[in-house]
Amino acid sequence: MSFRFSQPHAQDSGTPPQVPPPPTQPARRFSLATIHKGELPVVLLSAAQFFFLLSSYFMLRPIREALGIERSFDDLKWLMTATMVAMLAINPLYALLVSKLPRRRFIPITNRFFALNLLAFAAWFFFAPNSIMGWSLSAGAGTFGLFAAPTTLGGFAFYIWLSVFNLFVVSVFWAFMADAHGRERSRRVYGLVAVGGTLGAIAGAAFTNYLTKGIPLGSVTLKLDHHAILIAAVIALEASTQCMKQVARRARNDADSSTMPTSEPSPGIMQGLTLLAKNKYLALIAGYVLIYAITSTLLSLEQSRMISEAYPDKAARTEAFANLEMLRQSAALLVQVFLTANIVRWIGLSATLTILPIVTLAGFIALQAHPALAVLMWFQVIRHATHHALDRPAREMLYTAVGPDERYKSKPFIDTFIYRGGDVIGTWLPTALKSLGSATILPAAIVATLAWAAIAITTGRLNKRRPTRTNDA
Repeated sequence: MSFRFSQPHAQDSGTPPQVPPPPTQPARRFSLATIHKGELPVVLLSAAQFFFLLSSYFMLRPIREALGIERSFDDLKWLMTATMVAMLAINPLYALLVSKLPRRRFIPITNRFFALNLLAFAAWFFFAPNSIMGWSLSAGAGTFGLFAAPTTLGGFAFYIWLSVFNLFVVSVFWAFMADAHGRERSRRVYGLVAVGGTLGAIAGAAFTNYLTKGIPLGSVTLKLDHHAILIAAVIALEASTQCMKQVARRARNDADSSTMPTSEPSPGIMQGLTLLAKNKYLALIAGYVLIYAITSTLLSLEQSRMISEAYPDKAARTEAFANLEMLRQSAALLVQVFLTANIVRWIGLSATLTILPIVTLAGFIALQAHPALAVLMWFQVIRHATHHALDRPAREMLYTAVGPDERYKSKPFIDTFIYRGGDVIGTWLPTALKSLGSATILPAAIVATLAWAAIAITTGRLNKRRPTRTNDA
């Protein structure tokens, strides 16, 4: 592992060189990033921003996963559906915020809005501790039980809220990264930025796991409640916001003046949807995300079912989910350190985007042949590492070739509503296939992953033909 430092080429400043410069090669075969002179501070701050952002989320995720199967595995269908409805309601409000404020203001506002929500949940669970233990879905009666006593709604509300929080803040983060680094630099440094996020995810999951087991204090063991973890997540989220401000300031002043665009998203609230409907490039990205979400949900449901059967105790489930998360993130870290910075350069963006569909198809076949918890766990670990180390950075590179409306309006809609739409399809797909007489989801999974690979290849080729965006991006 090494960093490659070099002087920026003339093309980095936006001025085409008269003589093509020699290609910049990594100092070693496996390098984490190739960083030009003067870029290291803004890249490390970007990694730190992602570290604190994902540590905040992954402190909370094991709690959500345990709550998701607290009443019944089948309730996850209704939770996913309710989450998609919440996304549909929130997206116009977010688009309004983006239309009215510059990004240096609406990104911190978004993060702090979610931080205030977390403080409210912490107070709720502190003064009504039993509320996080109960559900009120009443799925068998055909209702969500929304008029039940407030103390039975805590887990339900928290599950939906965290599902919204995760997709929004991560989507906005990567949109901001496209602004801060641009197309050329993103291919060199996104690997290091992704490592920051993975380390944050490991730290967050480990933190929750540690507190769930308890802190030994002499002859006693101190176990902190869920509300204490929520407060720690608020602190991490604010640290991410402070890093974001520093990244914005340094990106405007660094040697590559073309990386930070000067224009803001347009005032039109529906502009993101209009662009998505008219732009083939964005529509393909939406299709890519939709199929990824469907396959992810199919695996998540199977994982939740198997863990609920293997671990009847809620605390044991929380610990199991936290341990799985640490294993998945550790595997992702290894791939990021040794491969992320080189894969796109070696095989190109299109081929990189096809890796995850191929891994997913192979995993479904293995799970069909051996439907055991251990097989599913290793499938999840390999798939997660592939997604976070290769697929997600490559997918986010697609947005370096579009403008601010696509990044801050179309992209959040794709990453939230379209993604959760895939969740809903994934939750109901097994039921639909069963009603059609299919005893397995494997044929549907094969068709979906083949379509997914075709979309990946087409999108990568379109990206290669799109012009580089500079200050107008």
